[in-house]
Amino acid sequence: MIPYLAQHFYSLLHMPVSSVPLLLLRAGSLKNGAEDIKKHKWYRGLNWAALYNKQMEAFITCNVKSQDDTSLFDKYTDSVEESGPLINPAKDKELFSTFDEDF
Repeated sequence: MIPYLAQHFYSLLHMPVSSVPLLLLRAGSLKNGAEDIKKHKWYRGLNWAALYNKQMEAFITCNVKSQDDTSLFDKYTDSVEESGPLINPAKDKELFSTFDEDF
């Protein structure tokens, strides 16, 4: 992270509020609500109205083929544990052949 941005971000997270760090409180729930966060120098120059009205250009865009395109995600093999043990009907029949004898 750029050093001067890191300094501003750190101060956002550690604003003193009656000597209680902001991290111990819910951000935006103080006296001035979300304005405390919106007026922080980390967000200097941000047009909040344009953001709210969805008029800002996205900083990062991804090219997707459709709504359910997952090609940008890593591929993982299916886990054997998730699908449970493999069923062997012959072995199960043998193991449970005397199951009802005692009843």
